[in-house]
Amino acid sequence: MEKSNYAGQIGRTYARVNALPDKICARATMVKMLDPLRGTQVLELASGDGWFSDVILDAQHITCIDVDEYQLAQGRKKRSLVPRTFVQANMFDASLPHADRVLGPWIANYAPNEEEMSHFFARVGAVMPSGGIIGLVIDMPTSATIDRPLWGSRKTVQTGDMTTSGPMIVERYDPKTKEVLATIPTNYHPMGTIERVLEQVGFATSQVAPLVHTQYFRENHPKFAYSYEKERDLQFLRAVKR
Repeated sequence: MEKSNYAGQIGRTYARVNALPDKICARATMVKMLDPLRGTQVLELASGDGWFSDVILDAQHITCIDVDEYQLAQGRKKRSLVPRTFVQANMFDASLPHADRVLGPWIANYAPNEEEMSHFFARVGAVMPSGGIIGLVIDMPTSATIDRPLWGSRKTVQTGDMTTSGPMIVERYDPKTKEVLATIPTNYHPMGTIERVLEQVGFATSQVAPLVHTQYFRENHPKFAYSYEKERDLQFLRAVKR
């Protein structure tokens, strides 16, 4: 996670969010967006403990960058078939390594405005070859206030205006007990804004449908699988470096 105030207590509870079905779907969808991965150099931004890259088995190397040392330390304890390096830094001003593939969970939402988003994605593009791919998961509520109790997600766009960028609060909670697991200050950006920024700094973009109609979700989260496509509050974007 990529805000300094996520460190500490929030970092310690956020790992429980990874068990929620929309997070599991997001990881499967993002990794699929990055195919092929064999032999690639992978960069995971706002990585936390490296949960998204845990399932990558055939890359050459993975670099995980996050501000939260607690979560990075948890990541270093994990076994991985792929060599991984965990770096404590703010992704907005960190020195970025060469990357053929970039895992970008919610990184677009961490940019406070269009100008900083453009500067950031230009920096990411500078370390990628032509044909390199960024997989983006984006908080994209369909109205200014939404609540999705099936997967414990509550989002509030504080300006109430869905046509322009602005601050947003994301709450993740346990769907059964309603216990709040994380309250995350972040930012809402219309999809058109994100696509335009990426296009302007040298990427071709395409929206991707979530991998929700799978045997795993049918067997383990059937209500989620039925409702997620219509009620989802995430969007998935594949950006290919020109």
